[in-house]
Amino acid sequence: MNKEDIMQMILDLSQKKAEEWGVDRKTFQRIKKRIIENGNIKLDTPAVRILIEESNNLNWKL
Repeated sequence: MNKEDIMQMILDLSQKKAEEWGVDRKTFQRIKKRIIENGNIKLDTPAVRILIEESNNLNWKL
């Protein structure tokens, strides 16, 4: 999974699902805002790692 795929997965993910996975609402909103505004995110933050790990556990379809 490359960085662009990860960013698209996060943009497609619902806030409710992110909260179920343990990512705070405001944190998730800031991640999505950063992707939209800058087209970039840091992949080594705890919240992004949770989203990547959980999407991999569910075999998220990109």
